[in-house]
Amino acid sequence: MGRLRDLAKRAYEKKIYTYSSFLSLPEQSILDGMAKELSFIPYELFGGHEMAERKVVGFGSEELFGYPGRFPVTILKVTPAIEKFGEELNHRDYLGSLMNLGIRRDTIGDILVKGKTGFIFCADEVSEFIRENLVKIRHTQVSCEIIEDDIELKPTLIDESYPVSSMRLDVIIAATCKLSRKETLGYFERNEVQLNSKVITENAVNLKPGDVFSVRGKGKFILESIGGTTKRGRTYINVKRYQ
Repeated sequence: MGRLRDLAKRAYEKKIYTYSSFLSLPEQSILDGMAKELSFIPYELFGGHEMAERKVVGFGSEELFGYPGRFPVTILKVTPAIEKFGEELNHRDYLGSLMNLGIRRDTIGDILVKGKTGFIFCADEVSEFIRENLVKIRHTQVSCEIIEDDIELKPTLIDESYPVSSMRLDVIIAATCKLSRKETLGYFERNEVQLNSKVITENAVNLKPGDVFSVRGKGKFILESIGGTTKRGRTYINVKRYQ
């Protein structure tokens, strides 16, 4: 909280954009709780891509300062040096190799893995270091390049339909993520649920078409529409799942 206060105050007093390191979901929840205290300065969150969980908060606005800001976030694309010898690596493999380089965790945002290709969202300050020094993940020799964007980063939306007993967020999460009620409540308690890009701890809130919700490690969804009812009186919901 002290760090966020300092960034907000410096932006307001010096009329310059200030940016945090990457915030986890619990840290974003702390920021949400400070909204009234920080109302003297505009701010927004950005993680580098549409589905980002870890995000940087930037204090300031073009309207206030008279010039646009730029979030200090770089995208690194990681590919096997020799495609046919590349392993199917996972998030933990990438993160472990990055931590072995001595990089602070808060300089690393999301890590997306698509097949044998990985995308690392990181702070500008460590991007060149990673590009030059991340040469091996597990047994795979890799190469890194800094990119502006990539078609592979665009999410694919899959249509799904579920019968639910109510429009409560916890009920819908249990259905879409195939969780028990106890498991679902655990995600709320750990600040691992977002609704419309904000961390939420109120599990009984009702959703409406157009709402976007996500559960850490389970997926992100758009409630597209509400359909008919089953013979048992349950309501069908139509969602789009980010793939």
